[in-house]
Amino acid sequence: MQWHFDAALLKEKCPNANPISARMCADFCHRMLQSFNDDEPELVRAVRSACLNGVGGFPSVVDVAARINVSPRTLHRRLAESGISYQAILDDARRRLAEEYLRNTALSIEEIAARTGFSEASNFRKAFKKWTQELPADYRRRTSPWTN
Repeated sequence: MQWHFDAALLKEKCPNANPISARMCADFCHRMLQSFNDDEPELVRAVRSACLNGVGGFPSVVDVAARINVSPRTLHRRLAESGISYQAILDDARRRLAEEYLRNTALSIEEIAARTGFSEASNFRKAFKKWTQELPADYRRRTSPWTN
C-alpha cells in the first residue's frame, strides 16, 4: 500500500496540530536527552540515539550497524571495547522510556509495555522488576504526580 501526495503540502500547517501536545512531546524529548551521560563515547551515543529514534519499534543490531556504517561484528567489538553491549544500551533506553511513561503519563501498563517493545505486559513487568527492583505499578505510585 502506498500513499502519494504533493510534496508542497509538507509546507502547510497541520490544521489539527495541537500546541499543547507538541510542547509535551518536546519536554519528553528534552528530559530523555538530559538523562544521558555526556562523557560516554560517541559510538554509544550513536547507538542510543538509533534505539530511541527507531520508527515502529526498536532497531535490530543489524539495522543500527547499517545506520552508522559498520558491520554488526564491528559494532559489537567496538561496543565491547567501550565496556558495554548493544543489549545493555537497548535495555537502558527501554527502562528510561518506561520510567518516563510511568512518571508522566496515564498510559496503562499494557500500553507502556507495547511502546517499550514488549509483546506481553507480563514480560514488561518482569524486565522492569529486573531493571529497578520494583514493579511498574509500585514505581508509578511512588513517582507519579498523578497518583499522589
